[in-house]
Amino acid sequence: ANTGQCLVDLIKREGPFALYKGAEPQLFRNAAWNGTYFGLIGYVRTVIPLKPTATKSEKMMYNFSTGCVGGFLATLANTPFDVVKSRMQNQLPGVANKFKWTLPSLNIMMKEEGVRALYKGLGPRLVRLGPGGGIMLVAFDVVSGWLARF
Repeated sequence: ANTGQCLVDLIKREGPFALYKGAEPQLFRNAAWNGTYFGLIGYVRTVIPLKPTATKSEKMMYNFSTGCVGGFLATLANTPFDVVKSRMQNQLPGVANKFKWTLPSLNIMMKEEGVRALYKGLGPRLVRLGPGGGIMLVAFDVVSGWLARF
């Protein structure tokens, strides 16, 4: 089946709202990641400023390092919301939904499984999103430099 057929089949089986399963925790997840990431980068840059005489490679390493710090800590902040999103999306149709809204779902998971449940999959996410935060900042700087020439 192709993407279009899967889309039609999903809507027929579960209705159009199935396309938005997990949208609320996705908003929480993105807000937590972006707020933490950009806030920390700004904070780190004020606490440890880049020296004005920095070379291009030093600036690139500075951006990568601050981006990694932001990426790692932002991932810690948003992982519980990602776990809730995945659980909401994996609930089977026709079965009473245990997870309906983000914050009550976090509470249910903590009560039933403990805090560790909120951080399932954290290791692989850190490996991907920590350095990804650094790469993103370096890429932004490089592309901004290219665009500034025009």
